[in-house]
Amino acid sequence: MSDTPAEDLKYWLALLRCPRIGPVSFSKLLQQFDQLEQVFCSPASRLRECGLEAASIDAIVNPDWQGVDTDLEWLQQQDHHYIVTLRDPGYPQMLRESPAAPPLLFVMGHPKALNETQIAMVGSRNPTADGKQTALDFARHLSAAGLVITSGLAIGIDGICHQGAMDAEGITIAVTGTGLDCIYPARN
Repeated sequence: MSDTPAEDLKYWLALLRCPRIGPVSFSKLLQQFDQLEQVFCSPASRLRECGLEAASIDAIVNPDWQGVDTDLEWLQQQDHHYIVTLRDPGYPQMLRESPAAPPLLFVMGHPKALNETQIAMVGSRNPTADGKQTALDFARHLSAAGLVITSGLAIGIDGICHQGAMDAEGITIAVTGTGLDCIYPARN
């Protein structure tokens, strides 16, 4: 699941659902508050001092608990579903160092893979036949050498790189930005 206690995790998820709170604002709140529950107990004046806008403050005052419940249900659905927070020891160290690190990662699979040596492979959505073969070969060989292949799920080179890693019976990480409810493209 997560190294973050379930009671705390609900506040991470609620804050994630607040409009106009991206990774940078989220990180600033983590610096200001020891526990995210404190954000939800703070007066609007304190939240404004933290740089939050009215829409964000309104969402904190009226959290989307139904959405949070949906996320927690997803977490419980399968043994291989995890939510890794920025404060969890298993959060990828290199990603943590990014100034806009995602505050939470939703993981399907093995979260330990996030800290393995990886190579990111991306490319055209409309590659040539030679480009497809080159990407497949590179991913297959790099995966066989022990590297984790990381890419998006886009049509084209991204999907081909994942296939190359799977052909080599290696590990592949698909990074998506669409959320739990919409894997795009579905065929990948």
